[in-house]
Amino acid sequence: MRLSDSLLRVVLLLGVLAVFSANLCTQPTFANDKDKELKAQAEALLAKSRDLSNIEAPGSPAFVLNATIHYQAGQKSFDGEGHILWAAPDHFRQKYVAPGYMYDEVARDGSVYRARTNDQMPLVIYKLRKTFAAAMQGFQVGPKDKPSKVEPVQSGGQTLTCITVKSIHGTSEGCLDADGNVVTIDEEPSYSPPALGSHYEFSRFASLGTKKFPQELIFRGGDGDSLTIDVRQLALATDIPPAVFDRPLHSAVEPWCASPKFTDKPRMPNARWTYMSNFGNSDFADAVNQLSKANAILYCVINPAGHVQAASVLRSSLPIADGDLQAWMQSAEFGVMQCGGGSVEYEIEISF
Repeated sequence: MRLSDSLLRVVLLLGVLAVFSANLCTQPTFANDKDKELKAQAEALLAKSRDLSNIEAPGSPAFVLNATIHYQAGQKSFDGEGHILWAAPDHFRQKYVAPGYMYDEVARDGSVYRARTNDQMPLVIYKLRKTFAAAMQGFQVGPKDKPSKVEPVQSGGQTLTCITVKSIHGTSEGCLDADGNVVTIDEEPSYSPPALGSHYEFSRFASLGTKKFPQELIFRGGDGDSLTIDVRQLALATDIPPAVFDRPLHSAVEPWCASPKFTDKPRMPNARWTYMSNFGNSDFADAVNQLSKANAILYCVINPAGHVQAASVLRSSLPIADGDLQAWMQSAEFGVMQCGGGSVEYEIEISF
């Protein structure tokens, strides 16, 4: 999948799940001329920023990106690298390396070839791809999402326009500079406590053709984890050797398409995503109860058949026993994602 669409499948799932949610959108009131002026300024900046950082948008020129990565999780820290060579939305290579783990993905000729150390994708790789996606997608305001607050904020000697949006997915705030660059994004999903939201910072914007992309990207999670991406090279690419897109050794293959779709609705009763398949199974029922007591949020890889291939605890208020996590994984079922004539794996965050 494209880096800018690394979470596309999660976004698609959110869209399906929205039918189970109450509409949390609030209609703002801009009572005076100053408020109306701020609203107009916000709309102009959003229009200006749209696709500004999306260096993977269709029609964009080919580029090469190399970056170093520093990840801090509690007292533990480690470094890694990221490499991207992008020629078109369906023709690219991305490779991420962390201690003891490698992720290598090539898309070409309607297929995606993916090689990785194992199916249990480390959280650092997930958060890395999520941070890149946030930078490329910018601050997204849907057609039905209305800003509930617009205010100027002084930061680093410049005036930012900060826009708060409430939707069925939660509350988000984006702060943009006068050039339309998205400097910060704060997200508080409706399915998790506010303290466990996500914060992104983008700085040192550099030009790439008509686009602008940050050279420093920072992710901070409510659990205290942080990720810093330092872009060491970002340049237009010409005369790309065809061998760069050779299939990685020992890679699995999936079809590639621009818009994956569910062949059936995810079997979940509400937006908290606590699907209770096989609840008659006492081990599964006990596992669900333990995950619910801990207010657990899981990161999961769902395989092409709709079963949980891998799961990691993103956040929880209590320790989660490995046995409970395994019991839940073995019985939970999800919708199948269809793409290019075949089913594909996808990623999701699940809250209990």
